[in-house]
Amino acid sequence: MSVAACQARCDKWEKCTGIVTSQSDSNGNVDCYRKADIKLDQCDKGTYFDVYVKSEWVQAKGFNCYD
Repeated sequence: MSVAACQARCDKWEKCTGIVTSQSDSNGNVDCYRKADIKLDQCDKGTYFDVYVKSEWVQAKGFNCYD
């Protein structure tokens, strides 16, 4: 399946916060794994897989991250 189709599957699952995919084949298809509670700082780096994280603008009222 394509990355876009995998993302659409993620959108249908309420707990899905992102997807993990394998590198695409010659047709652009990937293996698709929906995930909940992805924390990028706890993920392995330099692997055969890619992670796509869903994101939305969320206000953190009273926070200042200027630096």
